[in-house]
Amino acid sequence: NEHNVEIRRFKMLWAFSCLMEYVKYRGRGRHRPISIIIDELTELLDIGGTEDSPFEKELNSLVNVYARNCSLWLTICHQEAFQVRPYTYKTLMGMGTQILGATADMAAALQVAADMFCLDPHRLKALETVWGSQSRPDYVYDRVEGKDRLIMQPEPTPIDSRAVYYTLDEQSHMNA
Repeated sequence: NEHNVEIRRFKMLWAFSCLMEYVKYRGRGRHRPISIIIDELTELLDIGGTEDSPFEKELNSLVNVYARNCSLWLTICHQEAFQVRPYTYKTLMGMGTQILGATADMAAALQVAADMFCLDPHRLKALETVWGSQSRPDYVYDRVEGKDRLIMQPEPTPIDSRAVYYTLDEQSHMNA
C-alpha cells in the first residue's frame, strides 16, 4: 500500500538487497530451491540514468552467477524490451527461458527477433517457372492453294525453375 514511488522503490530495493545477502550467505550447492519472482522489473530500474545502476549489476550477477549455482528459480517480468537499457536487456536475454508477448514497438520487435531467430540466406520464398518457346508442327488449311500446309507453331513451354529467396530484411520483419 505504498503510494510514494520513491519510497516504494527504496523498499523493494531493500528487500532485494536482503534477499541477495541471504543467497550469497547460503552459497553454492544443492540447496532447496528458492523461487524469486520479480514482477514489473522497471519499478526497480533507474530508467532516467545514463550509466548502469548498482541494481542492474546485481541483477546481472543474480541471473548469470547465483541463479545457476545456488538453486534459484528465477522469473523476471517486464512489459517491453525498450523499457530496459542494453546492458540489462542482454542480461535478461541470457536467461535460459524466454516468454515473449506481442509488442507495440517495431524497433523492439526487430531487436528481439534478431536475438531469438537465426536468419537463413537460403530460405526459399518461391520457385518461379522459367519459360521458353518450343515449336510444334501444326497443319493449317490454305484456302488459296486448297490444301493443308505444315507450319511450325510456337508454344510456351516450362524449361526450368528458379529459386527466389527471402531477403534478410524480409526474414527479420517476419520474425518480428
